[in-house]
Amino acid sequence: MFTEIKNISIFLNINVNDEILSNIVNECCFENMKKHFEKDITETANTSGYFRKGTVDSWKETITVQQLEEIDEIVQNYKQ
Repeated sequence: MFTEIKNISIFLNINVNDEILSNIVNECCFENMKKHFEKDITETANTSGYFRKGTVDSWKETITVQQLEEIDEIVQNYKQ
């Protein structure tokens, strides 16, 4: 995951040293996200949708047609 985070920082033109990248990787692992979620969750939070299933094409069950059209428009504008 370190390389992916580093590539994202390069793409976003953000200078981040290796120590910070390592901390980001550590905080982004599922084990830590789960700990933070369990520690920080409030009674009013909707816990059913916090983590996605992670199955292929499961986004189709979540994103509406309108949202998909908006995403397509943003991507097309970005590519130009």
